[in-house]
Amino acid sequence: MNDRFFTHSPQAQAKAAQGIKRAPEDRYTTLKAMQDLRNIWFSQFAGTLSTIYRDELPLASYPAASVVPYVLDDAYRPVLLIGHIAEHTQNALHNPKACLFMREHRPHGDVQNQWRLSAIGDLLPVPEAEIPAISARYFAHYPQAQDYDATHHFSFFRLHSKKFRIIMGFGDIRWVSADAPFSHPALAPDICERIITHMNEDHHDAMRGYLRHLPDAPQNIPDDAQVLMTAVNPYGCTLKYGDGLYFQPFEQPATDANAVRDALVALAQAHRD
Repeated sequence: MNDRFFTHSPQAQAKAAQGIKRAPEDRYTTLKAMQDLRNIWFSQFAGTLSTIYRDELPLASYPAASVVPYVLDDAYRPVLLIGHIAEHTQNALHNPKACLFMREHRPHGDVQNQWRLSAIGDLLPVPEAEIPAISARYFAHYPQAQDYDATHHFSFFRLHSKKFRIIMGFGDIRWVSADAPFSHPALAPDICERIITHMNEDHHDAMRGYLRHLPDAPQNIPDDAQVLMTAVNPYGCTLKYGDGLYFQPFEQPATDANAVRDALVALAQAHRD
């Protein structure tokens, strides 16, 4: 087979390295990348974690990857529950460098035109003092995980991202600093608890309405379905239905309890009309 069909000339490689020429209004800006990144970041609850095999293993310095569920903490950092015997645990304790990768899963079409997001940083154990709050948050999303310790010891790890790499399609690519997309800090824990408790006690109908209008939610949600709120932040709230988790974004960031209430009421009214 003639290799010329598979080998780009030096001139072609140099041209590709210069990037794709676009009109200014069509360029994929850092601002747009941060908006896309936020939308993805809050709507995903699992990704592919890669860590580095430790020195004493035959595959030392090679990456190890597997799928992991996670939740976000108050600083929007992924928190993972990993078994002590897992390679990721042993790898991270020797070398914290890690990557959490997620991608779009459309069944048809060119995968290169679907979004991809990588968070690159250090995977570190969650300090003991934070475990009660972190475990309550994690188990609210994944209640079945409370039984994992019956088989193997599990520990919480947190990814401290340094950079994001976002790709929204061919040529729509950006590096983004880890703190850049999140200009609004998390709501105070007591505010979150009050909102979540109130919604779960009094507003199941509204949350079923939210869920029915989300594009990734199941169809034909019954009128008596139990939909629970598991998290809320200025950008939206997380809903749990069965084993699924779904993010309901707010139209505008809600930075206090009153703003969150207004956002939730507006969503309920919009879905009722």
